[in-house]
Amino acid sequence: TMASIRGALGDLVNGGGDTYREATKNRGGDSGSRKSSPLGSRSVVMIETDRGASWASGVVLNTGGDAGGREQGRALILTNAHVVHPSAIAAGGDGKGPKVNAVRIRLPGSGDDDDGSSEDSRSSWRDATCVYVSRGALDVAVLAVELSPADAKRLVPVRVRSSSREDFDETSPGAPVAVVGHARIGPNAVHAGHVDGSPAVYPGVMSAIVRRTNRRTKPGAATRGSKGAHMYRSTAPPAMYQTTASVHSGASGGAVVCPRHGTFLGLVTSNARLGTDGSVVPNLNFSIPASLLEPLFAAADAKKVKDMSLAFEGCLDDDEELRSIWSLRDPAVSGAGLVSKL
Repeated sequence: TMASIRGALGDLVNGGGDTYREATKNRGGDSGSRKSSPLGSRSVVMIETDRGASWASGVVLNTGGDAGGREQGRALILTNAHVVHPSAIAAGGDGKGPKVNAVRIRLPGSGDDDDGSSEDSRSSWRDATCVYVSRGALDVAVLAVELSPADAKRLVPVRVRSSSREDFDETSPGAPVAVVGHARIGPNAVHAGHVDGSPAVYPGVMSAIVRRTNRRTKPGAATRGSKGAHMYRSTAPPAMYQTTASVHSGASGGAVVCPRHGTFLGLVTSNARLGTDGSVVPNLNFSIPASLLEPLFAAADAKKVKDMSLAFEGCLDDDEELRSIWSLRDPAVSGAGLVSKL
């Protein structure tokens, strides 16, 4: 125990250790003029719905604008369907209930600015519109917000892990992860000046990976005795991640990230509550793997698309297997089991 404490203190003295250095070594952003904070504090935004009635989190897909950042742009924010449409089919409802009428996102600024600016937190909010709500099994929605070039510089698109390199260690059971989101602390606390509006970081580990039954192959090392022939490792694509990080109301739509590389691993979707009393099961939550969301990232990067709803429509997988997995009920328990409710 003391060795661990000494190591942690040494990391702090030396600038935060590998995790902090990896997350901050590219603080110049894409163009060299944007600042980025560790573990996605500029990539995960606070979402306010119905003028403060509730709040949630969102992941920045892109910041819009032209290549030179001179024109008004349209940023796209990824979140959960139940944030903007509580009765959405993707959230387990029938899709016929009321939708959220007003949505705003908060741009990083004020107390969480690296340059120490004293901008009023109320001026950091921008109206957003919902351009996509999934009708399938995945609890996903996309918001659009118009931004000036100055606004766009305050956001940093989340960095998705590359499919060109081996990422198995980042998502294997037992690997460290962190949930970044706005759990339990909402817009009123920001307006009152109690907090600066930065997302909270909740550490944990990848506790389980729920995989689909259909299998695919990935290039791997040569098998023993194969005389140099390539082996293709058979893997089942992930359909759900389970982590031990603390997740509470307000974290919906936040990010599961790799603490070492700061890469986006999954979208926080739900915790679990027991039976009818609604008590939260500690250290048990579920997220959508980034690999299932790749079509959304591709659609967000589409050029010269005026109607974003058309770009996103039908791009996510939907089948009975995914619906079964994301029903989040324990098949071993009859009646009320572990029910998703975030």
